[in-house]
Amino acid sequence: MASANQTPGIYIEENFKLPASIESVKTAIPAFIGYTEKAQEKEVDDLLNKPWKVDSLLQYEQYFGFPDPERNSLSVTFTSTAAGVKVKGNVDEKKRSRYLMYYSLQMYFDNGGGPCWITSVGNYTRVGSEIIAPDLLNGLEAVAGINEVTLLVFPDAVNLSSGRDYYSVYEAALQQCESLCNRFTVLDVYHDPVSAGQWEADIQMLRNSLNGTADILKYGAAYFPWIFTSVNFNYKVAGDQSKDNEATIIILGGDAGNLADLKSANIAQYQQAKNALSGIEMLLPVSSAIAGIYKNVDNSRGVWKAPANINIVNAVCPEYIIRK
Repeated sequence: MASANQTPGIYIEENFKLPASIESVKTAIPAFIGYTEKAQEKEVDDLLNKPWKVDSLLQYEQYFGFPDPERNSLSVTFTSTAAGVKVKGNVDEKKRSRYLMYYSLQMYFDNGGGPCWITSVGNYTRVGSEIIAPDLLNGLEAVAGINEVTLLVFPDAVNLSSGRDYYSVYEAALQQCESLCNRFTVLDVYHDPVSAGQWEADIQMLRNSLNGTADILKYGAAYFPWIFTSVNFNYKVAGDQSKDNEATIIILGGDAGNLADLKSANIAQYQQAKNALSGIEMLLPVSSAIAGIYKNVDNSRGVWKAPANINIVNAVCPEYIIRK
């Protein structure tokens, strides 16, 4: 407060207030939007379409549960060779669970990811187990009001029924980024079943579908190819779940036709089969791992360092070898 001056004259008053401090802004805070086993803090579905912050995979499991168990996609083959019996785990990609949220969070945290926001748009029990674009768009709308979010990721979107639906979701995400000017979209290249593994056609679909103006497209980055990983599939374990569910793990060439019966028929073969199942390489889109790398590089080097030439934890090899 200024002092009361009693006589005329020139006075100097010092202002001892400190300058306003500069508060650092957190970077690489993703919002993961997709399907979960549950969405519960206290009551069933009380976190449905409600963005919720988690700091670890353990916290994710607490509120959103575990992966959708594989029921029809895994098998083990015992083959006799001159060198002995070869045991191999197999996965039918067409029969895999379509829900990738949990595995994607595992890749995110293993690659240096930190606190993030989860928006569950539904659970695994939905009719037909289909990924629905309007569900993901509802989740996108829900995170619009979370100012801390700087990245948008849709792990389940790659299993939408068409490339048109897939890129419509990401067009909406890019538009939100352009409107809010505080976030960025990380996307993968959609695998069109019609192209049957012709990755050039998938790339061309991306270019044809996301053909907006530069002012919008600058808010996104697409990563390709997908990667085979050492992440383990979740499936029903004999003794922990019902035998009916376990019976879907088919055994070919062993002493029993399924994993549940093999445990009692030949324990040695059962252990071999379990090891073979854990050795199956899971194919995953790479965007969630990249989001973790964004966070890791920002923390270890700084936001000025490009997230390039960084090893991807859990990655075994790329899906395609690109020589062009």
